[in-house]
Amino acid sequence: RPESLGIVVGIVYLVIAILFQHFNFTADSIWLVEYNAALASVCFMILLGFIDDVLDIPWRVKLLLPTIAALPLLMAYAGGTSIIIPKPLASYVG
Repeated sequence: RPESLGIVVGIVYLVIAILFQHFNFTADSIWLVEYNAALASVCFMILLGFIDDVLDIPWRVKLLLPTIAALPLLMAYAGGTSIIIPKPLASYVG
């Protein structure tokens, strides 16, 4: 089916990204972990798109699988998170 040819573009993207990683190798292991986690997530989403084109999976599965695909990114993130709640606009007005 012509719909499932997006996997070719995705594979070309992954090959170029892996070659970029190979030729720009640094000793920074944190960068490599985050980069590989991003590549794993992209690879999983390409696979999900291909499977959706071929098998026509239902919407409830389409909602579940991206959350699983985000797990490598969540596991690789080592920084802290914070939320800054702005003051109401009325407190700035005289």
